[in-house]
Amino acid sequence: MPLTTTRAELDRRFPIPPEIAPTLATSEQNKFAVEFTKVRDFVERRLYAEEDKGVTPSARGNAFLKAAIRSSLGKPLQDEDWFHETVARLLRRAWLSLSLGVYTKDISTCPDPAARLHLAQVNTVDLAWQPAVSQPSGGLIVEIGTGRGNSVLRLARLLPDTRIVSIGISRNQARTAEQLVTEMALPNVEIRCGDIYDPTVCADLVGQADAVGAIEVTGHFPAERKQEGIGILAGLLKPGGSLSLIDRAVIDSRRPLSEHSANQGIFLDNRAGYLTALSMSGLTPEAFIDYTADSLQTFIDTTKVLRRRRRELRAEFGWPLSLVWPAVPKYVHLPVSRQVQYAHIVGVKPA
Repeated sequence: MPLTTTRAELDRRFPIPPEIAPTLATSEQNKFAVEFTKVRDFVERRLYAEEDKGVTPSARGNAFLKAAIRSSLGKPLQDEDWFHETVARLLRRAWLSLSLGVYTKDISTCPDPAARLHLAQVNTVDLAWQPAVSQPSGGLIVEIGTGRGNSVLRLARLLPDTRIVSIGISRNQARTAEQLVTEMALPNVEIRCGDIYDPTVCADLVGQADAVGAIEVTGHFPAERKQEGIGILAGLLKPGGSLSLIDRAVIDSRRPLSEHSANQGIFLDNRAGYLTALSMSGLTPEAFIDYTADSLQTFIDTTKVLRRRRRELRAEFGWPLSLVWPAVPKYVHLPVSRQVQYAHIVGVKPA
């Protein structure tokens, strides 16, 4: 079977069951975004209030600026986890999640940039989980990379009869996600904190999953262990199960982007590398879809929203960062992202 390379082909290869299709409409995506944002903000306000004791906004913002400058000068980060979690906190004023949004025509016509962003990010989640959702409900689905919790909670809403296990390496993210699960009353979700390279973390899941998914996660696998990491994910699958990845694929590894990303603990692969990794892990490559053109609006909308919310940024991170940060998505991240493909990669374990 030829490799799937378009959204239309994805719909034919992994058709959505009629009973689930209405929940993927833009109006339903918006309902989830509104509900999730309300609960997330409630949970995170409590957590940040505890974390922020004894730390001034300016000290927090200046520490991040120093780390960002260090990285831009070609020096590795001293604390990658703290850096990436601070980026997430900076973006939460605009973003629903930690991933780019994939825009559709319907989403693009929405007049509010904040609503567009949230809808596009829910759409990314829906695309990532389409191979899983296309299968009969029930069974087990494993998410790698809990992030802000929006992905696993969206999936739990779509598939309430399916057991879902989300595994993340960040204790802070796991703690946040656990509280979100409680607040949204989702008994079919289990949050685990651990490193997938530790065999004890998912030993009970090996060969049990109907589907495995990861959104912008494999880029964080160490370069020398990327094949091993994808092999671990593939090993969780039952025969016939699908591995669905959404991540950046570098177009030219000789560009400065590759080195810059490595300084932030992100190791980019290319199209051939991903497809080879699937094959070497015993999976049949089914899809490589390039959503770059549909995702770049994320950065333009992010800058628009952050400029509106500069006062909130100042209260949390001080004056200097509140002045600089809103411009970064459009004028720094957007040009960089034109150098990569934002890709959906799917492999299936032979039955």
